[in-house]
Amino acid sequence: MQEYWNTARTVQMVVDACAALGVDTDAVLAAADIDAAVVADPEGRVSLDQMRTFWSEAVARSGDPAIGLHAAQHVPHGLYGLIDYLFGYGSTVGDGITLMMRYLPLINNWIVPTIDVDDDYATLGLDVVWRGIPRTSAEYVFALLVVRGRAVWRLDWSPVLIRFCLL
Repeated sequence: MQEYWNTARTVQMVVDACAALGVDTDAVLAAADIDAAVVADPEGRVSLDQMRTFWSEAVARSGDPAIGLHAAQHVPHGLYGLIDYLFGYGSTVGDGITLMMRYLPLINNWIVPTIDVDDDYATLGLDVVWRGIPRTSAEYVFALLVVRGRAVWRLDWSPVLIRFCLL
């Protein structure tokens, strides 16, 4: 059976957003059974079960149902290494997203991306290997794409439509 994981860098960004709200971040990590040393490790990983609990605790303890959106707004360029580089390497937003999605498993292996790019639009789908994805997790990913795209290409672009199917 495959083990699913997420980079601890995402956890760090959400912990930072919680700390800015005055949340006891040690309690959030403890509730999800995530060691602070793992979060501090650039190569650290957390399990899918830990991520589920982590997102739930981050929302509950912060009182911010949009903590994923708020955390994504402050992700520094380069945090996700190669992924950030590839995102900016494309000649268009669609090319950048295509490159980024190809290597998304370096960030986590529980999202299965699909992308279709034509002359006018890019359609991006993110399937997950588990149901009940926390809304905040999906919002984090898409907000990160928008924020990163605006910074990299210096364009005030926005997706035409974002639709979530959360079970």
